Amino acid sequence: MVLTNTHFRKLQNLCDEYDQLAIKPVKFLHFVTGKPFKCLKCVPKHVSKLNLTSLDENSNITEIVQILADFTIKDENIKVKPENKMHQPSLFSSIPLKDINRVCHINCVTSNLIWISDYKNNLLLMRIEENRISVAHRILEDFGGLGVYTVSTTGDLIYIDKGSEIRKLSSDCNTKVSLFKIGNDWRPRCIHYSHFNRDLVIGMWKEKRCRIVRYDISGQEIQDSENGSATLYKYPAYITENRNGDVIVADLDKQAVIVTDHKGVYRFSYEGPPNGPKLDPRGICVDVLEHILVSDWTSSSVQIIDKDGVFLLTLLTASRNSPPYGICYDEAKHLLWVGYDNSSKVTVFKYLN
Repeated sequence: MVLTNTHFRKLQNLCDEYDQLAIKPVKFLHFVTGKPFKCLKCVPKHVSKLNLTSLDENSNITEIVQILADFTIKDENIKVKPENKMHQPSLFSSIPLKDINRVCHINCVTSNLIWISDYKNNLLLMRIEENRISVAHRILEDFGGLGVYTVSTTGDLIYIDKGSEIRKLSSDCNTKVSLFKIGNDWRPRCIHYSHFNRDLVIGMWKEKRCRIVRYDISGQEIQDSENGSATLYKYPAYITENRNGDVIVADLDKQAVIVTDHKGVYRFSYEGPPNGPKLDPRGICVDVLEHILVSDWTSSSVQIIDKDGVFLLTLLTASRNSPPYGICYDEAKHLLWVGYDNSSKVTVFKYLN
C-alpha cells in the first residue's frame, strides 16, 4: 500500500508539473525532452532528439514551430502501404443506361450507388449490381447548370434547384429540406461539398460577373473569390476540391481548369497539353494521388495533370461523336466513372493499382 501511494504521489507531481508548463511552450518542450515518459508507448521514443538549444524564454512562436517542423519522427512499427501507381487504363465495366442521354455529371455515394444527371434535367440515383443498373430514386425538379449537385460524407445529396435554392436529400431519399437560397440575383451553377470541413463551395454568375463562394451548411458566407480577383472566372460549370485543399474549377468560357488554394489565392490555370489543342473542359475529379482529371470536349479525351498543373498524360480517348463528359473517381475501389455526350452508357476504368 505504501509503495502504491508513493507511485501515486510521483504521478500526481508529474501531472501538476505538466499542467503548469502547458501554457509555456519553451519550458514545456524542455520538460518533455527531459522526461520522455518511456513507459508510455504513445510518446515517440525519438522525442529526446529535439534540438532545443536555441530556445529560451524570449523565443517566439515562429522559432518553436520551425524546430518542430524540421523534426521527423520515425517509428519502425508503422507499416507504410505501397503507393498507388498509374498503369494503362483497363475497362472494368460498361453499363447501359435508360432515360439518360449526355451524362453531364456523376457522383459516387458508394461503389454501388451513383448519382447521374443529364442535360434534360434528369437526376437519378442508380444502383449497380453485377453490371446491371436500376433506378433507386429520381428527382423531378428543374436544374440550371452542369455540376449542380454533390454528395456529403454521410451520403446526403446536396443540389441546386432552378430557383437558386440549395436543397438536401437525405441518404435514404426520404427527407428533403431547404438549406438556404442564393440571393441578390446570383445564379449558382456548380457546387461541391468539402470533405475536409463540411463547407459548401459554390460557383455562380450574374451579369458577366462570376465568383466562387464558400458557405457553411447553414448558408453563412465564409469566403468570396471576388475579394481576391473579380475576373478570375467567366463561367464556372464544375467544381471540386483536391486532397491538399485546392479548389478546382472547370470554366467553360475561359476554356481552362482554374485552381486556387483553400484560401482562394490563385495558383494556376490549365489550358491543355503542350503543343496540343486548346482545352474545352467538362467534368472534373481528383484521385488519391492528388491528380486532376478533366474531360476535354476538343480532343474527346480524359486528361490527367498533377496537383501543380503539369500535364501528365491523356488517359483515354473516345469517339468524336461521343466525347467524355461527366467523370467521377471512386476512392473505395480506385475506379474512374466516365459518362459521354450522345450516349446512353457509362464506362468504368481502372488505372491505379
